[in-house]
Amino acid sequence: MATNKTQLISLDIETSTSDVNTGVLLSIAMVSFNTGDRIEKNIRHRYLSLTPEAMRVNQIDTLMLDSDTRDPLEQAEEQLMWWLDRNTSPELSLSRLQPIPVGMNVGSFDMQFVRKYLPQISKKFGYRSLDLNALFFAEALKENEDFTKLKTRYYEPAMEFASKVVPHLKKHNPLFDCYINCSLLSQVTKVVPKWMSEVSIK
Repeated sequence: MATNKTQLISLDIETSTSDVNTGVLLSIAMVSFNTGDRIEKNIRHRYLSLTPEAMRVNQIDTLMLDSDTRDPLEQAEEQLMWWLDRNTSPELSLSRLQPIPVGMNVGSFDMQFVRKYLPQISKKFGYRSLDLNALFFAEALKENEDFTKLKTRYYEPAMEFASKVVPHLKKHNPLFDCYINCSLLSQVTKVVPKWMSEVSIK
């Protein structure tokens, strides 16, 4: 789903705490809603503080944070920029597309960390974002349905969809959650990109 000037990008992150003032970015994933193209980067850290809550929710293995399989922040941002440039290329449209981040509380949470730790990515995204919670609220009002029940109704097939695409991952992994975002957006908007329909029929 994209207009002739925008490209919707599912975005999700993993952080050491929920507070942008004290937390750091641990992982980030992005999936193009239109094409299904994806990227995931795990950030290497030598020193950082972690809250028990973040370790529990994100199942953080502290021994892996300094692993050489993870990328230094600067290198990760370069690769993320390359990916965004490719997915907003003029070859996809008459002019370069404007990427719009999509996710649950993506503007109030995820983009705060992106602005702090990945300023070039933040600049690329600009100031607009699409919060799926806002879409759910609008849908609940339209259908006169309880918000929580409506969200649960959408989440079950979204979890199933993500499990089909990345069966080796679980909820709270950034890439897994990006696929959840794609399914939720597709269900609410009734837009099903080709790559998603191919996954659904497997």
